[in-house]
Amino acid sequence: MPRLEVRVPLEYELDQMLQVMCDAFDLPFDAAKTVFYTDPCFDITHKRVLLAEGRIVSCLTLVPARMRIGADALPIVGVAGVATSPELQGQGLASHLLKQTMESLQDGPYAAAILVTSSPSLYKRLGWTVVGCDTRFWVQADALGHKPARPRVRRATEKDWPRIEEIHSRTLGLHHGALIRDRMRWDYVRRFVQTVLVCRDATVSGYAFLQHDEAAPLCRVLEAEAQSPRALCDLLRAAAEATGAEVLEVPEAPGRIDSLESMGIPCDHVQEAPVTVLAIVLREEHGAALRQAELALSPADHF
Repeated sequence: MPRLEVRVPLEYELDQMLQVMCDAFDLPFDAAKTVFYTDPCFDITHKRVLLAEGRIVSCLTLVPARMRIGADALPIVGVAGVATSPELQGQGLASHLLKQTMESLQDGPYAAAILVTSSPSLYKRLGWTVVGCDTRFWVQADALGHKPARPRVRRATEKDWPRIEEIHSRTLGLHHGALIRDRMRWDYVRRFVQTVLVCRDATVSGYAFLQHDEAAPLCRVLEAEAQSPRALCDLLRAAAEATGAEVLEVPEAPGRIDSLESMGIPCDHVQEAPVTVLAIVLREEHGAALRQAELALSPADHF
């Protein structure tokens, strides 16, 4: 059994950590390096690495945040970028790293650790509990009808962001499981969301965050808020036009599918494995509240 050590990486080891992530997730190193070091949330003290005989073989990143749980905003810590060198996967290294990291957080300020994954089985074996699911549905672009004579959707400008933040704070930001977006969190969202659309009447009344691949016919709507089904339809139609997508993947929200289908727009649930939200409760006094309902964590806030 090799000698294992879990700790915060030293500064000169960060490139080694990034290389493990790139190898595990099949990412180009140079492009990932720019994103890694310019992340608004970057903090070396929130990185964890597992060394085997002095070599970094597994890693993860902790993301402190506040999450709305019922009427409270509780301190939580997200777990992101869990990765192991491909040739060493399946040997329990990531499990060891996670266990040691969670033990180190037991006496800390966090109510829970939160992790988002499409492969929950590993984490459930380690004691993580499913507390939410990122349910999505598909809409065909050609089902959204023709562009109105006076379109009210356009790309967002710098001046629109205060209004976008205000709309979020009064709507999606109040949901059970929503992250409280401080300035750093908003900077993160603004940096990594590819395209932002706004729906404007007398003032900005809705918005949509989009992610898309120019080589694929699919556009993911990471987050959308609109005052009416018609306004949502306008946002989705504009999203398809802006990205050239044939299909839109939209996050579910209470009543959203019913309202679109009432307008004659068919919606199909995404068939592949859903993205699952898991938690480990670190302060049991908050355990019941964390488990009382599914956490509505926006895809724009995934760790």
